[in-house]
Amino acid sequence: MNTANYMRHTLSVLVENTAGVLSQVSRLFSRKGYNIESLAVGTTDDPAVSRITIEVMCDDQQIEQIINQLRKQYSVYSVRLLPPDSSIRRELVLIKVRAESREVRNEVIQIANIFRASIIDVSTSTLTLAIIGEESKDDALERLLDEFGILELVRTGSCQSASINFVLPNLRQELKHAEIITVEIGANDVLVPIMYGVAAAMGGPQVFEALLPMLEGDFRQMDASSFAALRENLDSLNITAQQRKALLQLLSSGVADICAQSQATTLANLEALLQELKALNPNAQIVLVGYYNPLPLLPAPANPFVKHFRTLSRSVQKLAQQYDAAFAPATYTVVANDAHPTVCGHKYLARQILKALEK
Repeated sequence: MNTANYMRHTLSVLVENTAGVLSQVSRLFSRKGYNIESLAVGTTDDPAVSRITIEVMCDDQQIEQIINQLRKQYSVYSVRLLPPDSSIRRELVLIKVRAESREVRNEVIQIANIFRASIIDVSTSTLTLAIIGEESKDDALERLLDEFGILELVRTGSCQSASINFVLPNLRQELKHAEIITVEIGANDVLVPIMYGVAAAMGGPQVFEALLPMLEGDFRQMDASSFAALRENLDSLNITAQQRKALLQLLSSGVADICAQSQATTLANLEALLQELKALNPNAQIVLVGYYNPLPLLPAPANPFVKHFRTLSRSVQKLAQQYDAAFAPATYTVVANDAHPTVCGHKYLARQILKALEK
């Protein structure tokens, strides 16, 4: 076997967090005769999904075959090849060192401090160190400690993640080869101006402390009593009567004005993006994702986002038809208090995208 063109490749694989998935993935490598250099597994922010980080020595053609085989597995959600020059790579190493005299212990501690390693266990004859770093740093520490006598060594295997420096510069290249491109942007075109409007009306960030109960749904009916409660919160702040008036004006009618003004901006930006995506990759299937109400606990009569995002979704659906793109409505997305989808919300969005692709 010619190994001259072999190099280390790192794969980040998202899989279903169920029994047997890891052995299924590892069997794929053994059947093809590829040796796994390093393997690390852990759950993601979604308990139902695990991330497997795999390092394998092979050439470029073989890694493409491995990626294609992994993507065919039912329990595999995604496979990503991480480039070494633009990724963050770390490994945890535990080293137990013989240290029977005070002089040796002091010397080992000095070495640990230089490498920013932690002493996690001490006995009369040993020291146990923990270090998190790149492989070259871990290897250097291991070589220095070897002369004292390493009694035990445990390495977790490399964990690697693409940095933002990988995502942005290579985004166009990724899009050129994508089969499906999902687009969900524009909500902040209205949310950010409102935040700036609030800050401008108040002259400071302390307004958010007064508005937080309303944003989290405590003001379920924006009637006279609700505004009275809001005014009471505002009265506790050190603001002028003019600032108080400006804020109430923003809440009562200014938000609706911002919603109306932002729609044209959002649609113009989205259309420009679609034109660029079509030029970049005319064969890709594009899915435009609709919008949801980011503050569902705020009652509809006083919630300007309900009408805004419904109208915007209808306009985006027409835009999808115009550019031969699929449209995935997102009206019933479950959101958390921070206005972003929960795990259930993300699963709902995934189902909506799949339905749009089937159509």
